[in-house]
Amino acid sequence: MHTGFCVEYDLSLLDRNEEFLHALYPIIYTKSPMLANIKSCFYTDPTKDMLTIMNKSSDWSYEQEYRLFCSSEFKQDYFMPILPSRIFLGLNISDKDQEKIIKFAKKYYIEVRKMKINASSFSLAHERVY
Repeated sequence: MHTGFCVEYDLSLLDRNEEFLHALYPIIYTKSPMLANIKSCFYTDPTKDMLTIMNKSSDWSYEQEYRLFCSSEFKQDYFMPILPSRIFLGLNISDKDQEKIIKFAKKYYIEVRKMKINASSFSLAHERVY
């Protein structure tokens, strides 16, 4: 848990007509998980599948996340029309992954922050590591 990373983008830098924006969907924050029905795997109802994937605990609602859904036909240069504004490293990210991400961030002058536990409130905070 907390071994990954989160990439922040400033979407105001994009043209509002950018096709990339049509592949972004807001996360739905709820108190209880949306359960997937195995039968839905055999039907072509992408809405149900997406609702399950886009569901996250309301504890994370402060993140105001979006998820990107696209076909495997997207080209990498189209896929990344802007550079990240910041990268957040998970509390327990491996040293190897952290080094790779910081190396990438240095190349493109991207701020990197690492999550840490705020002992006084059991919440997460972050501090700049690059």
